[in-house]
Amino acid sequence: MSFSFGLISHNPLRTSYSYRKKKVAYSNVIPEHRNNQTLIMLGQAVRRFTTSAVRSSHYAEGPGKNLPFSVENKWRLLGMMVVFFGSGFAFPFIVVRHQILKK
Repeated sequence: MSFSFGLISHNPLRTSYSYRKKKVAYSNVIPEHRNNQTLIMLGQAVRRFTTSAVRSSHYAEGPGKNLPFSVENKWRLLGMMVVFFGSGFAFPFIVVRHQILKK
């Protein structure tokens, strides 16, 4: 597999890359066996973390369970939505009224 983007061409199977006609060997920067070992260890750490995070989650499942408010009582939900959206809608009218009466 080889990638080419403008002046940068990179083949992950080779040990060097060409950037603006300047050759740089990967082995001079990081030895290849250390690079592979580091990637393997990083992959293992990510895998261990994700499996433990999934295993340790104790959240309830179902519709409305992942929301920061309750949807069990529809009248309370309606009242909270009217207050929340109504305050945002009414705010510009209140500000204009205040500015007109201020003198």
